[in-house]
Formats: sequence, C-alpha cells, structure tokens
Amino acid sequence: MSIGRFVSAVATVLLLIASVAPTSGSSESWNYDRPGYTGGDVERDKLADDLTTLTVTVADRTGNLIPNLAVTHFTVFDNGLRQKIAVFRNHEGPSGIGILFDTSGSMKKARFARDLARGVSLLAMRGLSSNRYFLLTFGDRLELLADWTADQNKFLDVLNNIRPIGPTRLYDALYESIEKLKNSTYYRKVIVVLSDGEDNSSQHKLGEIRQLLAQTGVIVYSVGVADPQFALLEAGREILLELSRLSGGACYLPSKVAEIRDSLISIAVELANQYQISYFPTDSRRDGRWHKVRVEVEPLETNDPTTPNAKPKRLPLSARSRAGYYAPHD
Repeated sequence: MSIGRFVSAVATVLLLIASVAPTSGSSESWNYDRPGYTGGDVERDKLADDLTTLTVTVADRTGNLIPNLAVTHFTVFDNGLRQKIAVFRNHEGPSGIGILFDTSGSMKKARFARDLARGVSLLAMRGLSSNRYFLLTFGDRLELLADWTADQNKFLDVLNNIRPIGPTRLYDALYESIEKLKNSTYYRKVIVVLSDGEDNSSQHKLGEIRQLLAQTGVIVYSVGVADPQFALLEAGREILLELSRLSGGACYLPSKVAEIRDSLISIAVELANQYQISYFPTDSRRDGRWHKVRVEVEPLETNDPTTPNAKPKRLPLSARSRAGYYAPHD
C-alpha cells in the first residue's frame, strides 16, 4: 500500500481523536467505603493506590457505542466475585496518547506524505489543552519524534524525513511506550499502533509486553497495515489482535485503503465515549497472582415514540475492558 494514502487517512483521524468533545450528560461519582475513611482529599489520594481501574467501552449488538450510562448500569466481577464500584466516570478526561508507526523495511514500498505532519499538528492544536501526545517510529531503531507535547509546531518538520528501512522492533517500541505511559499521570493511557504486526529484531519479548499491559492498564488500539495489497501474515495479525484484546482496546484489519480511515475514525469515536470504573478488590492480597476481570452492563430500556403506551424494549449491551491484571507483589 502507499503510506502516502494511508497516512492521509491517519491524519484525518488524528484530528478527530483530538477534537471530539466530551459527551453531554457526563458525571462522576465517588464511594470510598473503607474502614476509617473520613472523606479528606489527602486520605483519598493515599487510598487511590489500592484501586484497580478499568476503562470500559459499551456497545449494542450492532456495535453502536452507548454513552452517558449511570454507575447503576454496571457490575464488576474480579475472579468471579462481585465488586463494589468506588469511582465512576463517564466523561472524557486528559489523556496521554502514544502513536506508534512502523517504518521497517517491510513498509519500504510506501512513502510518507506531508499529510501526516499536518494531521498530527492539527491533533495537538484541536485536542483538549491537557492532552499530551508522543510519536514513536520503529524500524531498525526507535525514534521519538515528538515527546509529551500538544504543540503542533513540533510535529511539522520531523515527519517528512522518515524513510522505511531495516528490521522491525515492534516489541521494543511497545515496551518503551508502555513504560512511558505507566509513569505518567493521565486520566487515560492509550497506544495507537500502525503496523503489520511483525517483529524480527526486538530485545524485548512478547511475553514482557503481555505482562506490562496486565500490570499497567495501558490500552492498545492496533491497525494492521502492510504493503502493497494488505497481505498481513497470520502471525502478525494474531499478535495485533491479542494485544488489543488483552488491554481492552480494539484491532482493525482493513482490506483496502478506504477502510483505514474508517478504522481510525472508529478509534477516535470510541476514545470519546468510554467509562472509567475503579474498585478496591475484595481479594486485596499482594501476592502477584492473576485476577480475571469481567464487566457486565444492564440492558438499556428504550421507548418507541410512535407507541407511547407500549412496554419499553430492553436493548442488550456488551462491555469491553482489559482481560485482567496481576495483583501487586511485595
């Protein structure tokens, strides 16, 4: 495929990611039902270290996103045990977003276009003032082209000089990005990776990436791209799917150029319509064990305005979040 065309689609969606406003009807609730807790901010901040936080996406059977639900719609299970929700947010907040681009030799038939620089600069210009972005390319080496910035001027020149070359260090790029996001304080921590999913030169292993995602709550969205006919290898496709599922993100596998833009727009819309749920795990042992997490959401009752006396219909909903987490280990 041509990265010129692909990047043009990327540029469009980066603008969308940055410019979508928080949904109406937003709310936030706190319920720290803990022994000895009196409600002070300092005390609450200390207890926050014991919270497990999930970013949740809710959709109906056809994939339509459902915003503006209340905390009462959600039930969280941790290793099969129902949990009491301590913090609930249904609005967009400051995000740290890492954008990872594959510039390895497998993409060398592609060329970068000025549209990429323009799109990334617009993302920074139109996003929430508290949002910060970094841009990391990976091929035979990792290059951090923009670092925690919302200043569009920092994006303009560097992107036009990228040249695909060498082996692929996807896992190294993911590792460094997760570590970078892990140590940040943003409301939500997201990686958008655009790659064919292949890795043939990383020092870090896939197992390390799985472990980090489970520990940190960083969300991975992936778009599988390859040149020139989108011929993703099975192994690369499965890796992108796995990392997105594990972290609670989504993986898109476009079959033609026009679908790249649609995939990225879907990511932009989803990021603007998510929920954040935090709870104190019933099993608070710091033993490093795996905790499987499941979020259920109540059906949404809808009324047909043409038949006001009819019984409300119940619209089944599904919730997507990360698969689980590892308990802290002392």
